[in-house]
Amino acid sequence: WLKPYWPEVSGRNIVCRGEPCFVEMADAGPTRRKKDDDPSLKGRFSRVGFKCMALVKKIYKAIFHPSIHSFFFWSCIMYLVCGIVVLVGRSGAHTFLCDVRPQLAYGGMGCGNTSDSLLMCAEPSCWRHAINITHQVNASIATDNLYQVFTEAVTDTECNDIITKTRVTDPISMVVVLATSSTVTDACKTFHCGVLENTMNTFSDLNSATGVCTNLYGSKPSSEAETCVCSG
Repeated sequence: WLKPYWPEVSGRNIVCRGEPCFVEMADAGPTRRKKDDDPSLKGRFSRVGFKCMALVKKIYKAIFHPSIHSFFFWSCIMYLVCGIVVLVGRSGAHTFLCDVRPQLAYGGMGCGNTSDSLLMCAEPSCWRHAINITHQVNASIATDNLYQVFTEAVTDTECNDIITKTRVTDPISMVVVLATSSTVTDACKTFHCGVLENTMNTFSDLNSATGVCTNLYGSKPSSEAETCVCSG
């Protein structure tokens, strides 16, 4: 059969003068249709099936074969699972752990049930609970007004030595001694002035006009829950 073509140049043997030239071509026989060109429904399903299998193979290789992609994929899965476990179990764990009283293993709360030498254990209830409440209200987080001076006062050895002296038994006598001391830091003086102020103010855990106090801050043991430890 003849196939037309337009040569770009005029050769010695071919001169077409702008007209299409015809070259005799060998007969290639009937054109075979590729398997992927099967227009039938079966052929279409077959092509879709092969593509799906190839996609599954790629996904399997990316996930289960050791590679940087599989490492980050399984890391994300583990973090996601751990996050879901924490989110689901948080409420139950919080309830369970908050019901545990660690002091019971040592006989309960109180200075008599500890093997450590605590600075305020030997002091009267008013001073002891005033210190605890002042820490909770004024010095427990960085934004509290006495937080900075408290962190400095606890490392002041001179300040701590004054607390252990027998003539210092309450916030008032502590402030009086600090006022005449030249060795303690200003932070120590500021913190204990704050303790004295809280003792004199109306904290229902420490004093009350009705003679019945509360235990809102949990500083006092159950035996002193309604006792106004700083009254009088």
